[in-house]
Amino acid sequence: MKSNNIIQNWIIELKGDAYVHTIVPKRFSRVWRKIFRMIPNVRGSVFEVGVGGGKHLIQFAVDGWEIYGVDCSNDVLKRAFSYISKVKILDGNEMSVCDFMDFQTKNKYDLVFHVGVVEHYRDNNERLDFIRKIFSMVKDNGYLLSIVPINIPEKTPGVPEIDYTSDIMREEFKKIGGKIIKIFPHNLKGIFASLPIPIEKYSSTLVGILQKIDE
Repeated sequence: MKSNNIIQNWIIELKGDAYVHTIVPKRFSRVWRKIFRMIPNVRGSVFEVGVGGGKHLIQFAVDGWEIYGVDCSNDVLKRAFSYISKVKILDGNEMSVCDFMDFQTKNKYDLVFHVGVVEHYRDNNERLDFIRKIFSMVKDNGYLLSIVPINIPEKTPGVPEIDYTSDIMREEFKKIGGKIIKIFPHNLKGIFASLPIPIEKYSSTLVGILQKIDE
């Protein structure tokens, strides 16, 4: 599916009451705390590709980060503004509506991430271009974070996905460059983490952390 088709289909998917959040978190969720144990020194500015309803960015806002982002849907971004403004006053320039591949900025960020976006780019070259662009926005010694759903039987209607694996993510990271910090499956309960079983098979989320090394 080509990029412009992905965007148009997402705009349709995100109408109605998609990604409406109301409860303000008091701290980062368990998976985010696990991530920060692997990159303990990162702090400052964060950019999310595909803001959705603001579920992830609001955790950074609560923690005092400078938050930025982009989403293709004006409908869902309005929900994000309303949600995040409960803990942080937004000036209107911190989140933008557009196709990320058309987004232009000279700014660099300590952490740039997406949750459940890149897997919809089923063309290998388009997917690599997407990740490469994210990486270009990372500060030296900052991090790219890619979080994708895996082993999910119910796909997003109208916006097909590839079946991501750690091998696919690792090969893509190698092509981009930088230092692979960790690629790991995250099980929602975490009960299989210490057992000698193929945990990726029983996980619902795959997390990849790539650092941009200061040369």
